[in-house]
Amino acid sequence: MTMQPPVPTFRLEVDSSYLGSGNSSGSDYESKSTPTATSSKVRRRSRANRRPTGISPTPDSNEPSDPLKVALDSLSLSVPDPTYAQPQRKTSDPITRLKKDIESCRERAEENESQLYRDLEELRRKDLHIKALNKTHQRLQNAFLQLQKDMVRINLIKEDNDKMRKENLSLMRIISKLSSDFNQ
Repeated sequence: MTMQPPVPTFRLEVDSSYLGSGNSSGSDYESKSTPTATSSKVRRRSRANRRPTGISPTPDSNEPSDPLKVALDSLSLSVPDPTYAQPQRKTSDPITRLKKDIESCRERAEENESQLYRDLEELRRKDLHIKALNKTHQRLQNAFLQLQKDMVRINLIKEDNDKMRKENLSLMRIISKLSSDFNQ
């Protein structure tokens, strides 16, 4: 048989100073727990070192009580905050709710219809503008083709002019030679 280790037991005992004045010696919060049967002491934190709970403290016999502060604290607990108002829940029957839903749907449908007509009108204007631009483009394209034809004719005329100028020069030379031969 194997021997099993002893199971540790914990026992928590509260120190009598817990119910006392609240003064603690040493650290603010001490607890000792040992796996043996020895006692452990739990000390309460001093009032200044405790976490706030949102509840105003009751005056202790060790602390001087301020009656004005106590009165203000009790007033703040009994008077609701004026900045926070709970929303009023309206209870309405389903028929009224459905009528409101139908009315809101009808309003949205009318808004959508008017938006659709505005969009269609804008689309018509843009379509007319596109047609006008296409006509202008066609006119410009025709003018460009006409200018190209004119350029070809101008180039042909320039070539003819050059040819005639050369012929004139050669004819002038021949005439000048003949006139010089005739004079001699």
